[in-house]
Amino acid sequence: VPVIESTPTVEIISGQTYTYAVKAIDQNEDTLSYELLVAPTGMTIDEATGELSWETAVEDIANHEIVIQVSDGRGGAFSRLIRGCLNHSALYL
Repeated sequence: VPVIESTPTVEIISGQTYTYAVKAIDQNEDTLSYELLVAPTGMTIDEATGELSWETAVEDIANHEIVIQVSDGRGGAFSRLIRGCLNHSALYL
C-alpha cells in the first residue's frame, strides 16, 4: 500500500500559484498514480508525478478541503485530507 510522505506548503498569498509536490512511496516499488478526489475548482494534479498546481484568485478566498489519493495499480491506495483557508494574504494548511 502506498503512503504519502511529503508535507504540503503551509502558506500562499492569494493571487499566486500554489504548488505542492506530493511524494509517496510503495513497499513493492509499484508505479504510483495520483488523483484529486476533492479539490477547489481549477486545482490539478499530474497523475504520474504528483505535482499539484492551483492558480489562485481573489474569488477563491474561502475554506477548502483537498483529498489526494495515491494508488499502486494493484488495489493499494492511500488518501490524505488537507484542510486550508485561503484569505486575502495567505493560504494556511
